[in-house]
Amino acid sequence: MEIKSNYKEEAPEAIMWSQKAWALLSTVRSQSPLIQCITNFVSMDLMANTLLSAGASPAMLHTLEELPDFTPQVHALCVNVGTLSAGWLPAMKLAAELAHKSGKPWVLDPVAAGASGFRLKGLLGACGA
Repeated sequence: MEIKSNYKEEAPEAIMWSQKAWALLSTVRSQSPLIQCITNFVSMDLMANTLLSAGASPAMLHTLEELPDFTPQVHALCVNVGTLSAGWLPAMKLAAELAHKSGKPWVLDPVAAGASGFRLKGLLGACGA
């Protein structure tokens, strides 16, 4: 009986990228960076668990009054606007400003950016536009 395999040797680029990905994951696990997430209630648990499984320390903090003390201390900020509400916009904008001023990287997940005028205006405001 002959066993056939569809295995093909990986291209050098694929090997390089997999090695780079592993090195980055190892760095995250060794440093356990504090990642602030301003995300919606739908994805909050998933985001926290994903960051924990990668070795990071998630903080799901969006209270406007805490941001000036907290955001400058984080290693990075993630803002997700999946279920955007007017009450969260000021915190999103302030956190992005504080991260930028502190030299911290931040990521904006512009879910359905052009779906409504409210959403587009809020996203542009968070980006300082």
